Amino acid sequence: MEASKCRVALRDIVPSETNPRGDFGDIAALAETIRATGGEPVNPPVLVRDGNICRIVDGERRYRALCEIYGEGSEREVDAIVYDSFDEANELVAMLATDDKKPLTEAEVSRGVQQMLVLGVDTERAARASRAPRGKVTAMRMMAGRAPEGVQVTLDQALAASELSDEDAEAVLAAGDSWRWEVSKIKSRIAEEERAEKRLGALAKAGVEVVSEKPEGLVVIRTVYPYGTTPAALGKEARDLGPECVAMVDPDGTVRFFGPEGAGAKELTQEELDRERSKGDSTDLYDRIAAWVLSGEMEVTNEINDGVRDGREFTLRYGDAKTDEVYSALSDLAYDRARKLRQVSRFECESYLLRTARVNIYDVLIFKARYERDERQAAVRAAGLLDALNLAVDAGFETDERDEWLLGKCAEMAGKLEGADA
Repeated sequence: MEASKCRVALRDIVPSETNPRGDFGDIAALAETIRATGGEPVNPPVLVRDGNICRIVDGERRYRALCEIYGEGSEREVDAIVYDSFDEANELVAMLATDDKKPLTEAEVSRGVQQMLVLGVDTERAARASRAPRGKVTAMRMMAGRAPEGVQVTLDQALAASELSDEDAEAVLAAGDSWRWEVSKIKSRIAEEERAEKRLGALAKAGVEVVSEKPEGLVVIRTVYPYGTTPAALGKEARDLGPECVAMVDPDGTVRFFGPEGAGAKELTQEELDRERSKGDSTDLYDRIAAWVLSGEMEVTNEINDGVRDGREFTLRYGDAKTDEVYSALSDLAYDRARKLRQVSRFECESYLLRTARVNIYDVLIFKARYERDERQAAVRAAGLLDALNLAVDAGFETDERDEWLLGKCAEMAGKLEGADA
């Protein structure tokens, strides 16, 4: 496979169909550089004879620049390094390995490596030619043929996929440009699975049976949330409760321990007692509000109407209105839109009241552990509960002695917020 330097007419030179490059850069600027150095590039293009023509092995950018100077199909002869024969694999190696060309993009290098591997170039040679890490080229070889038809896989993508299970690897290879996001999701899932396995291991080591359904005749005696609880702490909790309890692990990692009534009881602080009582009282309060709304006894008040309208409000931006006439016309349009939105249905009013009560009373309980050390946040939630209840009371809901303790606690906490803001 010897080469010789000779003169070849531009009309007899054709680009190679195997070139992985897609972006040839600023050809006009390269042509100016070649003009300045005598009309031919310092490094001649590398060609291989193919019948009466010569295909480009390396130097397509230089060839395009010469065509820019002398015209495509010109009879002008230029210097070239010409091989009498050159197989496809060696062509690709030469195209990727030349030093003085415009750097290839990641996609172009990946495409070239993939083509070399298909043509049988060994891993070491492909890595040297592409200047890619050997590990990435090895990963590309491992993943060869596993990507969906028509999807170009990058070296980094192949490396990431090679570190995953078969099913996850195929998902990464099929993800296209969003493969990094796919890898992130998979790694998050794997991390959670590992945490779940450690939780189960801690329960097994403590001698606690794990069940899939709530056991009959037993009650929840302890709930352990996943965040901030180590497997060691979970295991200690299980051992403290004793062998008579069983555990059920929720999908989010929460562990609920079941046992006989009174089992695992421990002395609670006053804050813990208040928190437990508030959960039951606030849940009961919401359930009674919901039953009352659904009974149809709720009166539609102006406050409820206003709340619904505010949620449906369409604010028209006046933008860059330049004249009074335009501004006036836009104002009239906004007013007309707001007037039409004032038509509120009873269903919307009932839904609004239930949604308000649920947010303030049921979903975000004011004494949850996350607010224990944040008095201001707890005070905001307490004020929200009172506002929601007042809205219901104005519409006809009646409180009773069951609510006195909870409302007193809320008023006390909301008062701290008012005092702090004063």
